[in-house]
Amino acid sequence: MATKYDEVAYLSDNNIFESLTLDEAIECIKQDEKHYHQKYHDRLYCPECNCPQIGIVCKNNNYFFRGYPKATHDINCNYGFEAVKSEVLQEFAMKEENRAFLNIKLQRFVNKLLNKANNHIHNLLLQINNNKCMRNDVDFENTHNRGNIRRIPTKSITTPFDNDDFNCFMLFYGKVDVLYSKIEKTKVPFYKLTFFKCGTNYKLCSLAFSEKVAIHVQNKYQFNLEPRLTNVYVAFFSEMKKEKDKYLNAWLKHSELLCIASE
Repeated sequence: MATKYDEVAYLSDNNIFESLTLDEAIECIKQDEKHYHQKYHDRLYCPECNCPQIGIVCKNNNYFFRGYPKATHDINCNYGFEAVKSEVLQEFAMKEENRAFLNIKLQRFVNKLLNKANNHIHNLLLQINNNKCMRNDVDFENTHNRGNIRRIPTKSITTPFDNDDFNCFMLFYGKVDVLYSKIEKTKVPFYKLTFFKCGTNYKLCSLAFSEKVAIHVQNKYQFNLEPRLTNVYVAFFSEMKKEKDKYLNAWLKHSELLCIASE
């Protein structure tokens, strides 16, 4: 399957690469599709190494950035590596001794979104041994041994979901508004974070968790049931479920698999 991207590099008329998110591309298409194609056709590239070209496709009335099959990335580009299998990443994340390691990766990922990243390591790459993830960082010097390195798959929660985004354990992220709530309509009460498109009432998805997890989440982030948190960056490890053919919900198994920060 071709790699999907939530962001690409656009080569401008000034021969300078500029960032273009899928959200921005979709908004441009909605306003003037002809103008979008005139401006961006054949000018989109990998957001990291700027080498292979990226295309935009329409599927089920939604748009997606996709890389061309067998496109060649720079040797140090995260997108040039195969994604780690969902079940392998999930098995790794469910072990207590690995969660602090993954939490650091979430913090680094959010810091990158906040333009506070440390770029000397490959944060989204994992070493694999006998189909098991290893708990150590991958730096630029050891990416040459590509056979045992895999990329952590990521998905922006502010962009459209495709069928292959569901029921797969990965890193979800986005800049959103957040509402914290307690659900007591079930036999066992639980808590959830509902994510909204910034400045709107449009629900993107939710992240639910048990009362045991909620204690740690509450202590760390000092959530109140009201009001919402606005314009915050969130990243978490989970798998997204599509309920009742519409509502999107993920389940947070441990508080360290979540990171939230604001500018």
